[in-house]
Amino acid sequence: SSSSTGPSGDVSGTGNYLFVETSGGSAGDEAYLVMPQINISALTNPGVSFFYHMYGSTMGTLQVQARNAGSSAWTTIWSLSGQQQGDELDPWLPASADLGAFSSIVEIRFTMIHDVGGCCTSDMAIDEVSVANVCPSPSNITFDNVYDTSIDVAWTGSASSYTVEIQ
Repeated sequence: SSSSTGPSGDVSGTGNYLFVETSGGSAGDEAYLVMPQINISALTNPGVSFFYHMYGSTMGTLQVQARNAGSSAWTTIWSLSGQQQGDELDPWLPASADLGAFSSIVEIRFTMIHDVGGCCTSDMAIDEVSVANVCPSPSNITFDNVYDTSIDVAWTGSASSYTVEIQ
């Protein structure tokens, strides 16, 4: 593997992970991890969750794509570009993508794109990939009327309910 790019180990610290080595790569090169077909019909809020590590000064793009079994067209359901960690020791970051728009049998692939070109510092990695019920993350979180004993919190989300924990 190259220096100044990629993670130092997997999420748990003792296992394995998948990464793309970009030494010798060219701009536009793509690598794919295609998962076997998965039946999601028993899931009420199906999604794919995983951890990613994207450390390197010429980091490309990581995409999650899905399609109904038998379809030829992939749909990008999650995408992130550029360096996300500042060091190989920085923690892995969690992500998830909604699979609710797909039929009962779905195919999922991770696409790793070497956007920038140049050598060696675009090693991206994924770990702990899971297809299960996922809790959609809220967005556009705002905090207003902040006082010693109360706060107004608002957000946008697609879940029917959220659990809020205050620590």
